[in-house]
Amino acid sequence: MEKHEIIIVGGGASGVFLSLLLADYGKDVLLLEAKDRILKKLLTTGNGRCNITNETVMENISDMYTSENSSYDFSPLKEYDLQDTLDYFSSLGLSFTTLEDHKMYPLSLQSSFPSSHIFLVFKT
Repeated sequence: MEKHEIIIVGGGASGVFLSLLLADYGKDVLLLEAKDRILKKLLTTGNGRCNITNETVMENISDMYTSENSSYDFSPLKEYDLQDTLDYFSSLGLSFTTLEDHKMYPLSLQSSFPSSHIFLVFKT
């Protein structure tokens, strides 16, 4: 039986991002996903073009996100800006294009991506 330092259950956006981040820090990560592929929901956004972000998403962040918990910490949403997001995805080899309503998609306008990116999740 194989052993791993960290096992993440769920191959959605958060699970994949965390897996990649931990692998970058040299951690041995196993990502488990019940569906037939990771990022399945994300890949269907934007009519199958994979809407990744929006150029204006951070402009009114305090107006867009609220909480009934007055002590909720919104600082992580303010700490990383659009350029940080674009730089991260660029480091994975992804280029962007911007379409209607400032929505940003992969340059290919395809939701599929090279299989080499999938293997990064399992790489330590």
